[in-house]
Amino acid sequence: WSHLAAIVGIVESVLKDRGTFKPWTPPSVQAPMRITYKGMRRRLSPGRSMSLKPEIEGGQPNNFTVAPSLPAMLVLSSQTGMIKGTLAGGICHAEATYLVTGSNDAGVAKTELVFSVGEKVGPPMTPSYHQP
Repeated sequence: WSHLAAIVGIVESVLKDRGTFKPWTPPSVQAPMRITYKGMRRRLSPGRSMSLKPEIEGGQPNNFTVAPSLPAMLVLSSQTGMIKGTLAGGICHAEATYLVTGSNDAGVAKTELVFSVGEKVGPPMTPSYHQP
């Protein structure tokens, strides 16, 4: 190993003399490019448990935020971007757009989640007709 260290020292010295020596630095942090939550539905049922992990393209964010706040009992992890919780039973929320932002030292990526919380509305089970 000492022979190798001597060779590296010689190469470093030559490069410094030529003005082209650049010391090794760890790879720089990449900016996150895109965040997606696969499996996110447009309508969520009250009482439903959920656990959604973000899929990240580009660099890994180290901070996540959401605006406005998610419905009660759902939590966004500020470190991982995971959304977890059990939606409160019997409580409905109108459709809203939630902006999730993931960032690191190199940049920011954002995604919109659009969903409502409510019972499935369908046709009446037994049709009734009014006759004059």
